[in-house]
Amino acid sequence: MPVPADTVMQPRLAALANTYAQALLDNVPDNERAEELAGELDEIVRLLDGIEGFDALLTRAMLTRTQRDELVQRVFAGRVSEPVEAFVTVLGRRNRLEVIRPAAMKFRQLLNIRKGLLEVHATTSAPLDEKRRAEIAEMISGQLGSEIILIAHVDEDMLGGIVIRVGDRVFNASLAASIEKLSNRLARRIALAAMPSTLKEDTPE
Repeated sequence: MPVPADTVMQPRLAALANTYAQALLDNVPDNERAEELAGELDEIVRLLDGIEGFDALLTRAMLTRTQRDELVQRVFAGRVSEPVEAFVTVLGRRNRLEVIRPAAMKFRQLLNIRKGLLEVHATTSAPLDEKRRAEIAEMISGQLGSEIILIAHVDEDMLGGIVIRVGDRVFNASLAASIEKLSNRLARRIALAAMPSTLKEDTPE
C-alpha cells in the first residue's frame, strides 16, 4: 500500500518543511487569510506536479542566488500573493526550494491543527463517492468527538476494505457491505488513539 508522502519524507527535509511552514503560519494570525495562503500553496504543488522536470529546475544546485531570484520572479511574481511570493523567495535565497512541496503540506496540517481539526487518512481500493465519504467522515468524527478533515487515498492493489490512519496509528476494516459494519472495536481503538494518555489509563479494554 502506498505510504502518504509525509511518512516517507527524509527527516531533515521534514524538519525544514515544518520550520518554514510554521514561520509562515505564525505571520498569518487570521485563519481565513491562512486558508487562502494554503490554497495558493496547493496550487504551487499542482504546478510542480503538472510540469515535468520543474522540480529539478527549481532545485538545480548550479544555479546562483541571482539566478534563483530571477527564476522565482518569472514563475511566481504576479501569480501569487505577496506573502507566498516572499515565502518562495526566502526559500530560493537560502537554496531551499526543494522544501516548497513538503512545506505546503505541512502548512495545511498546521493550519488544521490551529483550527482544531483532526486529519484522518482513509485508503480504499477505489475512489469514494461523496455519499460514502460523508458516511466515513461522520462515523469517525462521532467516535473521536472531534471535527475531522478526511483525506482520501486510493490503492488499487488493495483487495477491498479500508485502511484508516489517525496520526501514526493505522486501522483496518472491511467495507464488504457498508461503512456501518465497521466493527465497534475498530471505532473504539480509533477513539482511544486520539485520547489523552491520562484518560487511556482509566479506560478498560
